[in-house]
Amino acid sequence: MRNAVRQNRAVILSAALGSLVFLCIYGIHVLDPGYDDWLILGGDRAQHYLGWVGYRNAPWSLPLGMTQNLVYPYPVSIIFTDSIPLLAIFFKCLSPLLPPVFQYFGFWGLLCFALNGAVSAKILQRYLKSEASVLLGSAFFILSFQAVSRLFVHTSLAAHWLILLAVLAFVYHDAWFRRTKTGVLYWAVLAFLCSSVHLYFIPMCGIVLLGFCLLDFLKTKKPGRALLFTGVYVAAAFAVLLLLGGFTGEISYLTSTLGDFSFNLNSFFDSMDTGFFLPALPSFPDQYEGYAYLGVGMLTLLFVTLANLIRARLRRRTGPAPLRGQAPLLLCSSLICLAALIVAASFRVTWGQHILFEYRVPEILLKIWDAFRSSGRFAWICVYFLFLFAICADVRLCPRRVKTAVLAFSLSLQLVDISPLLQERHGWFSTVLTFKDPYFSGQWDALPQNSQLRHLLIYPQLPWDHLKTFAELALKNDWTINQFYMARVDADIRSESLTHFIDPREDTLYVWEAGSTLACADPRLCYYAIDGYIAGSMTPLAGLTALAPDDESLGLCRVGFGDGANVAGGYDKDGVRCLQPDGASYGPYAYAPAGDYRVTIHGENLDGNTFLSYADGGALRYELLHFEESPSQVTFEIHLPAGVSNLEIEIHNTNPGQSEVLLRELLIETISLADADSEK
Repeated sequence: MRNAVRQNRAVILSAALGSLVFLCIYGIHVLDPGYDDWLILGGDRAQHYLGWVGYRNAPWSLPLGMTQNLVYPYPVSIIFTDSIPLLAIFFKCLSPLLPPVFQYFGFWGLLCFALNGAVSAKILQRYLKSEASVLLGSAFFILSFQAVSRLFVHTSLAAHWLILLAVLAFVYHDAWFRRTKTGVLYWAVLAFLCSSVHLYFIPMCGIVLLGFCLLDFLKTKKPGRALLFTGVYVAAAFAVLLLLGGFTGEISYLTSTLGDFSFNLNSFFDSMDTGFFLPALPSFPDQYEGYAYLGVGMLTLLFVTLANLIRARLRRRTGPAPLRGQAPLLLCSSLICLAALIVAASFRVTWGQHILFEYRVPEILLKIWDAFRSSGRFAWICVYFLFLFAICADVRLCPRRVKTAVLAFSLSLQLVDISPLLQERHGWFSTVLTFKDPYFSGQWDALPQNSQLRHLLIYPQLPWDHLKTFAELALKNDWTINQFYMARVDADIRSESLTHFIDPREDTLYVWEAGSTLACADPRLCYYAIDGYIAGSMTPLAGLTALAPDDESLGLCRVGFGDGANVAGGYDKDGVRCLQPDGASYGPYAYAPAGDYRVTIHGENLDGNTFLSYADGGALRYELLHFEESPSQVTFEIHLPAGVSNLEIEIHNTNPGQSEVLLRELLIETISLADADSEK
């Protein structure tokens, strides 16, 4: 035991260093399991945490990762809330013993920093004999721009120790993997960890595995071993995803955005304004996912290492000492980096704001690739191989003290360069914060006192910044909610809302955004105005005053113009939509139950144009009744024999005078609802 501790003292010290660095950056408050305000204040952090809350309160089901609490009534997997399924399932098992408010994300961050330090130190021990050098080298991995920037933003993606575990197997191939059984077990466990932390780590570590298998074949000449390792890795990953529900429910892995979130060829030098020394370089808007900045300290170390190798070569040695006999390792690591860069750059290769070239790939490969649309993340593999090369490649050419001094100097540059990012993160997390949504009053907090409520149904689709407050209200009170910020979920929640609106339930609280209340004309519901929303319930809500049935805020859809959406051949300016000749305006894709509606359009040059009403993209068309038009106003009525979730009013500029049409407001008002009338 003492020998093991002595041999791995640098590993233990690096884990401690990682923990200390974490505490210096993020403070101790995030480690409090009962402190969750800092999570709800964040965008993605709120998704990760509230996803866990919804999963925790849901009954157990098969697959194990499924819950109906988040996009009720659709079953979705905890995988798609990025809530770290490995910990979510573990703590769900312990849920009866845990306090009502419990978060594990602070602990996860500490664990990631400690493991990034420990695993990188073990890798460096393969080549460095000085404990000081190992500690200094591991600090580069602990403080990599990529790991620091991801933690508590895309929290599960901060587990860069998973990539390092794959690199660890690669560099220790000769020492650890003489027995096939060892390799099978190692890669099966790594597949389990990747699949239960974040999907992107599966192909990332898989690329390193392919390089490992090639190295194994070059060393052993046994192709069966390589195939076995690959097969076990794929099978284990598939089994875990199956168990977690990765292939169950309303999901879609296809995005059609591959190439947008890619790696730019200048990314190793592009600080994206997170570094002290180098400015941001030109790139395309969504290429932040390809953030692969090495840092000035690492760039300096790379330059010194390359200079030492070139100098040794020019002195006519038979080869740089540390690289002699390492041809298979160098070949396979180079191929790993090349493959990672190809995947990261996508089929659209860019430098700065220039597309260098594009190439076609087979359709089936494109679909697989598109499932990992944020392809720029794959550049992290290259980042860590470059770290390893810069730190270790010239170790035999430098005296130990010189190497330690060079590492210390480069690390000091790296610390200065990353200091703006560290200060930003420290400012975000080191103080205790209190979440209070400025747009929501305490009236919502009183609603859970109505014990009959079990479900929260919201229409229309809200932006996450507003939705997360409703999600907290519902999920912390063990309700379900019909909307949530999910990755890769393809469920038409509005069509399910139709069923609920037509036949309301006593256990459901209905919430409409003010201005989208076409369904709010049902006499069976009591309606309440709260903070710009309309809440409806079958039974009166304690502590609130109901609206009158004829209140002007009920039964309407008011559409303003200004976001530039749903327009062709036109533009929005100062709240007015301008339609050029043959231009058209679409939308609002409103939910509307069966019934009769009046449409009023205000603007200029409205007469003489084409107006249409339809749903389901034109599959359902409605006659315009009692149509009246003037230059400043158009009115008509429509009858919907059945409810729809995507009612559209198309305004097409076919004015014979070829003048521009100005739209100021579109108003849809409920005249009567078919189901409501039948209840009278």
